[in-house]
Amino acid sequence: MTLEAFAAEMAARGCAPAGKNFCGVYQGWPFVAGYLNGTPGGKTVFSLNVQMNDKVPNAMFKALRQQMKDAAPSYGTPLKLQRPLQGSLLSLTVTAPADAEFGRAFDTLLTAVTGMPANFGLTLPGACPLCKRGGCDSYTLHGTAYVPVHDACVRGTAQNKVAKAYDNERSGSYGLGILGAVLGGLVGAIPTILLAVFAERISGWLCALIPLGAYYGYKLLRGRMNTAALITTIATSALLCPVAFYLTQEFVIYREFGEFLGLSVFFQLMAEYPGDIVPAFLQMLLFVALGVFIVFGIVSRGNKHVVQEAGVSIATLRPMGAPVPFAAPAAPAGGPIGERLTTDG
Repeated sequence: MTLEAFAAEMAARGCAPAGKNFCGVYQGWPFVAGYLNGTPGGKTVFSLNVQMNDKVPNAMFKALRQQMKDAAPSYGTPLKLQRPLQGSLLSLTVTAPADAEFGRAFDTLLTAVTGMPANFGLTLPGACPLCKRGGCDSYTLHGTAYVPVHDACVRGTAQNKVAKAYDNERSGSYGLGILGAVLGGLVGAIPTILLAVFAERISGWLCALIPLGAYYGYKLLRGRMNTAALITTIATSALLCPVAFYLTQEFVIYREFGEFLGLSVFFQLMAEYPGDIVPAFLQMLLFVALGVFIVFGIVSRGNKHVVQEAGVSIATLRPMGAPVPFAAPAAPAGGPIGERLTTDG
């Protein structure tokens, strides 16, 4: 099944789209169905998340898997269920075999998932995740789950996030940001130096902490969160990389000979023995570049991601009790699995 076909199936069930995730409510239970991958007309792999008020026992997952196996004659080829996450979020990874069977299989699974928690003493979360109070009046996508919330909480939080994101781009101090980047980069270099001092070796992976420390130092001291954040991180990392390398070499030599070389002697050694020193420096530089690449990903989705997340919260906001259409009955009537799909929002 393609993403487009999956989206059509979810739309028929009244689900609100959020990228590859689709938020719906069935029998009073909010759920998130997420498209993972599939082939046209064939196999579909998707996730199904339902938030509970308490930890989901393994016994419930086993019972659910057995119930779906027993009900397979009513919907087609048995679904393959995995439970990758533990805790209060019932998170399933589901493999459905073919498009022709998908609708009935999905509806049957949803009926089983929402009908089983009561048997294990589980209910919906009783408090809004934003204000931690009860009396929720709506649902929204929060993290990976569709949960009960207060409409006012969601709208207020979304407005604050958007305002803060735009404020971060317009305000802030370049000077304080640069100072924070230098201090943060030095903190990020400490593990590399300590490893050289106490273990007499250099870890390239720890060097990636230098640009990460520079970025979070820039952010912590309220540097302006625009392209200057990335430029400052790169410049600070380029400066601190040779400094950190020099210090690690000095400490290694100090452990061996009991004295520091000094900067001039160090440069003389680099000129005389480049085959020993230069490759180690280039290795450190490579991993610092890896850290810069990670920071680039963080910066590129920073404020933009916050705004998008706020938009998703609003787009998936649905009042409790709102009518939700469903496509078809799950299976022939006659039992918990076979009851007709109805919704109460």
